[in-house]
Amino acid sequence: MAFELVAYEILKTNIIESIISLIKSHDSKYKIDPEKLWEAVEILPEERRVQSQQLLKTINLLDNQKEHMDKDEVARVLNTLAFYIYEKIENSYSGLYALVLSSDRSSFKRCLELSLDLKLSNKPGDIELVDMYKSLEKFLSDNVYVGGDCRKGYLPNQPFDIKGYKVEDDIKDLISKGKDLRLSLIDAAASKKEQTASPAKSSSTLFGGSSSKASKERADKAHAKDTTHSAETSSTTNGLS
Repeated sequence: MAFELVAYEILKTNIIESIISLIKSHDSKYKIDPEKLWEAVEILPEERRVQSQQLLKTINLLDNQKEHMDKDEVARVLNTLAFYIYEKIENSYSGLYALVLSSDRSSFKRCLELSLDLKLSNKPGDIELVDMYKSLEKFLSDNVYVGGDCRKGYLPNQPFDIKGYKVEDDIKDLISKGKDLRLSLIDAAASKKEQTASPAKSSSTLFGGSSSKASKERADKAHAKDTTHSAETSSTTNGLS
């Protein structure tokens, strides 16, 4: 399974439209000013408000920083955040809730799914997620800590200082997810190596064993022949004497 990143400008537009749709689904009469979406999302339930403001703030930061970033990295950061929030919504419907409610009931989840063009043939797998989580974690750290290093302290300006949100929790979660995926990939690589080596080992044992057995049989026959020859020689010698 592979995942194709959605181009930054396309995904940015899709996400903004998704947030506008989310606001309208909660208040169809609400007059939305696209330039004031930050304030507009205040009418949303806290969880969706926080997620919407995360996305809006990230878009704002990327717009200001993209000239100094690799084009693919800019797209990867926004794709990852959108997918990360998509995952959170999906997981919030797990457990007992899954018995009575489906995550597909979430209009925001459906919007993010469409924005990312998620489908069975286009969904991030472990190999992609290792790099995606790392990119988002680095982006958050770079905008929270001095030099992106928590040991150096916090930056004076905290863009992710959002009511009801702790950016540190996401940073730790992304590090944890990335670590687990890396360990899983290491195990998978080791398992593949063993599977590749096993047939060769079996083949070696099979043919090596047959060869060794044949050699032993030849050696035994040669020894028996030598013994018989020695006995015959001895008898002849004794007869002559």
